[in-house]
Amino acid sequence: MNKINKKVLFVALILALITAYLTYKYLDSLKEKAAAIEYKKILVAAQEIGARVKITASMLKEIEVVSDTYVPESIQSRELLIDRFTKDMVAQGEVIPESRLLKEEEMELALRIPLGKRAMAVTVDEFTGVGDLIKSEDFVDVYVFLQQQSFVSHEGEIFFPEIAELLIQNVQVLSISKQQIRTTEERKEVPSKYSVNLALTPQEAEKLFFAQESGRIMLTLRNLRDNETVNTQGIIRNDIVPQKDKVPVVED
Repeated sequence: MNKINKKVLFVALILALITAYLTYKYLDSLKEKAAAIEYKKILVAAQEIGARVKITASMLKEIEVVSDTYVPESIQSRELLIDRFTKDMVAQGEVIPESRLLKEEEMELALRIPLGKRAMAVTVDEFTGVGDLIKSEDFVDVYVFLQQQSFVSHEGEIFFPEIAELLIQNVQVLSISKQQIRTTEERKEVPSKYSVNLALTPQEAEKLFFAQESGRIMLTLRNLRDNETVNTQGIIRNDIVPQKDKVPVVED
């Protein structure tokens, strides 16, 4: 009986060793297969990105996927994604193809307005609009000319001389009428009047609105590399042609 038990125990031990060896070899083969798998990094949305939203660096992240995983055609460069606007909602973890982004010609004016600014139109013609040479993305200064006015109050008459003044400086041009994309093409025929849409702070918009209602507006084109501003006091007639003293008439 003891001999039988020893044989059974011996056989069981052999089988256990065989099983352990086979298990080890199986696990080792899995490690080799895992080590042989190649991965690649792809760029995806780090969060849900809403429609018509400007993409920032924090909205993107890289993840690893198996190299032979099918990835839809998408943009895999941060530089080509950052500052672009989405056309519709992009889910978290989703790749971003070109078709999900707004093209330059599809950009609405509301998306071009810098934060804190407002789009406001000023009416110009070929003379007051620098010969129709102003283009989108240029920068301009705004001048106003006001006629002399006088008002009567309980303290007496208040007199405002005519004046030309630099009203607003270094203003971005958002569009010329409905033309938002900068182009080198010149118009064959310049309209008698057309609008130039400017990016203004609310305070600047108040000034321009009042100036348009009260006087005449002229735009001047700035060098694109010049962002300095200057202080001026405006100019009145006496600054150009000083008032001369009256010469008394001598009677014979």
